[in-house]
Amino acid sequence: MIYQFEIFRNLSFTEKRTLLLHLFYSFIEGLAFGVFALNEFIFIRSLKGTDFQLGILFLTMNIVLLFSIVLTEFLKRYKNKRKLLIYVAFVTRLPMLLFLLFPAELKALTSTEFYHILFIVIFFIFYMAKPVILPIINLYLKNNYKDQNFGKLFSYSTMINNATMILATFLFGLLMDHDYNWYRYAYPFLGILSIISIILLSFIRVDVVPEVIKVSLNNAIINSLKNSYYVLRSNNAFRDFEIGFMLYGFAWMICFTIVPKYYDEILLLNNTGVAFYKNFYYAIAIISLPFFGRYLGKMDPRKFAVMSFFFMLLTILFLTLTEYNPLYFEFKTIKLYPMLIISNIFYGLFAGSMPLLWGIGSSYFCKIEETADYQAIHLSLVGVRAGLAPILAIILLQTYNYTISYLFGMLILLIGISYMMYSHRIRSTNN
Repeated sequence: MIYQFEIFRNLSFTEKRTLLLHLFYSFIEGLAFGVFALNEFIFIRSLKGTDFQLGILFLTMNIVLLFSIVLTEFLKRYKNKRKLLIYVAFVTRLPMLLFLLFPAELKALTSTEFYHILFIVIFFIFYMAKPVILPIINLYLKNNYKDQNFGKLFSYSTMINNATMILATFLFGLLMDHDYNWYRYAYPFLGILSIISIILLSFIRVDVVPEVIKVSLNNAIINSLKNSYYVLRSNNAFRDFEIGFMLYGFAWMICFTIVPKYYDEILLLNNTGVAFYKNFYYAIAIISLPFFGRYLGKMDPRKFAVMSFFFMLLTILFLTLTEYNPLYFEFKTIKLYPMLIISNIFYGLFAGSMPLLWGIGSSYFCKIEETADYQAIHLSLVGVRAGLAPILAIILLQTYNYTISYLFGMLILLIGISYMMYSHRIRSTNN
């Protein structure tokens, strides 16, 4: 029996079933997002996309979260969450089949902006699932896991997700170096797999008494916006957490929007090299995830955030220094930069801690029945910064250079770290 594995020991039947389904979902999504980890490089190299188009592509990944508050009110009214997940799976994943229509010839791809725009639109639709799926996952896990097991079990699923991403990124990097047209077949296949993963997720049972909602959807959205303002004004600890997260998010998006071009123009990495560095930090993330999962449930999320943000600061610092210390060793077709390896060690530690904080950090500041509302506020604020930071990153790069852009990101990150430390000292999570 699969339930006899060590990770299922001392869990209730409900926790075991929920974990198993979440693990399967995480595995398949890991395959998809392992391939999508090379999206920006495919867009630059296979489609020859412009800087501005690259910024828009990066923007599509998170700006959809801006609608989280509105969608949360819709989710409250939609009683059959399982059916909703299945609808979302087909609507947002089936457009991936359009990649089969992309021409194989580079000249046909680059002679018009049509395929660049279609690439961006397909992924915008794909990421539209986020503000629906993420709150539902949060609701499912919060209602099926005991509080003391929440962080630990969430970390197991994240670990499976990252392990799968390592394999998928590495293999896809090799395929893309062999033939830059492989994305035309991989993306449609992964679209179908992703439908399957969401259907598996929909089988998680949630025994929650549906709310009796008497107000119209329009009035509910207005009330929800007012409630969001009230929550941010009255819950000091949560507000501070979100301010710190906004600052971190701006820094991350400003710096990592331009990383694909940095790898391509400054470090001259091929797809296999890019996949190697991504897999390197994924491996560190997997190793560190269980450790971080144990401590998140016992530590104020703002204190945990300081640690995670500091890892990101060191990541950007050593990434910047790579340009000024360009010594590298070559292993087959991979360029091994010592500074970039150090950068990715810290990025691995960051990647091991941030998914836990990003996914469930907001739930520590609220009651179980408020989880969806708090997560909606958190995700909507992610959407706000996503609408600004990627374009700002391209403007900074075109106006100055990579170093100034990275220094600007590090400055914002330092402010975020300082604010989280200040908040943790003067407030408790109960304020």
